[in-house]
Amino acid sequence: ATEDDKTAVTRYFADKYALEVMDASMEDLAAQGLVGDGGFIDGILLSVESVDAGRDTVTVTGSKYRSGLGANGFESRLARQDGSWVLEDTTMTWIS
Repeated sequence: ATEDDKTAVTRYFADKYALEVMDASMEDLAAQGLVGDGGFIDGILLSVESVDAGRDTVTVTGSKYRSGLGANGFESRLARQDGSWVLEDTTMTWIS
């Protein structure tokens, strides 16, 4: 992803949920002292592992992490409908 892509996603989540959004890895969060006992974080770490983009469809594979026992993987499919991207389906691929 480009820096512009990351900025757009960060801004989207910050505006939609009125929360502080950071472009940071788990290692970055730990270095800032934001990872507690048991790997617990005060927030949610979203990671995108892959994006398979076609002309009118996109599949995003990633994960959501809150703690070692509170994480899951997902695959989301989006489709372009009437000029806008619409979430068609999300499937959980694993859970901790």
